[in-house]
Order: sequence, then C-alpha cells, then structure tokens
Amino acid sequence: PHSTAVAVTAASNRAGNPYVQVTPASASPST
Repeated sequence: PHSTAVAVTAASNRAGNPYVQVTPASASPST
C-alpha cells in the first residue's frame, strides 16, 4: 500500500488538495 499512497499523493498534489498534506505524513517516515 505504501507505493499506492505515494502515487495518490503525487496525483493529488497536482490538484492542490489540503487533505493531501495528511497523505505525505505517512510517506515521510517511509522516505
């Protein structure tokens, strides 16, 4: 699911959704 979360974050980032900030939080530790 880590890969999926990252992919969604990138796509959402382009949209500029505020909820996206919460998604990267999970990817942060992964990175």
